[in-house]
Amino acid sequence: MRSFWLHGWASDSQVFAPLLAELPSGVAGGATLVDLPGAGDRNPGPDAGTGYAQYLRGLIEEESAHGPLLLAGWSLGAMAALEAAATAGKRVAALVLISGCARFVRDADNPGGQDPRTLRTMLHRLSRGSAAVVGQFQAALFADGEESLRDAYINGRGKNCQGIPAKKLAHGLRYLLHSDLRTILNKITCPVLLVHGERDAVIDISLARALAGSLDNARLSVLDRTGHAPLLTRAGETAKLIAEFIEERQG
Repeated sequence: MRSFWLHGWASDSQVFAPLLAELPSGVAGGATLVDLPGAGDRNPGPDAGTGYAQYLRGLIEEESAHGPLLLAGWSLGAMAALEAAATAGKRVAALVLISGCARFVRDADNPGGQDPRTLRTMLHRLSRGSAAVVGQFQAALFADGEESLRDAYINGRGKNCQGIPAKKLAHGLRYLLHSDLRTILNKITCPVLLVHGERDAVIDISLARALAGSLDNARLSVLDRTGHAPLLTRAGETAKLIAEFIEERQG
């Protein structure tokens, strides 16, 4: 099955490399890593202010000539995948949402969300430089017990992301702050696999459970002792769940 893979905030498409290495060759071979507007080093790329779902709808339209797609997203990328799938109809055959939700920030009906003041503070701090803001966020991706993997990521692949320009990072934070996808979930009819860490400090597990319960054809797989980045910390197990999900769709 052909697929698009959508990264999270303060990241780029290369974050999926450990996960794709664990997937069967038939799945990995059909994968296209997508740098969302404002990420990656493709030149020319989409303008950093382009709406994520708008950009994805264009890619889906182009690729749909080759058959239905699977959209896989992590964190912010999971939200973008949800939003794009809501208007894509049968062109999107399935969704894989890793550490995703329909509403990132807290409100009366979403008590498990992040305090919106936290994101506004991050937006303000970006004006003084992005490295510290991104570094602090990267540390929050990992749960207790994942320290060695945390340090390897922050000092390795994640280090490049600490230099993403503040304007591009602000675009993503505003998306997380203002997006509420709960009203469009009834438009998603394709099968959905949700993979979520039990100890996710960025998107609480309660939000994943709420999302799974709001979709007609969803399955939630919870990984114990795992934080916000199972694609990095539990790549083998996450890949196995995804491969089984895809095999069911094709069986």
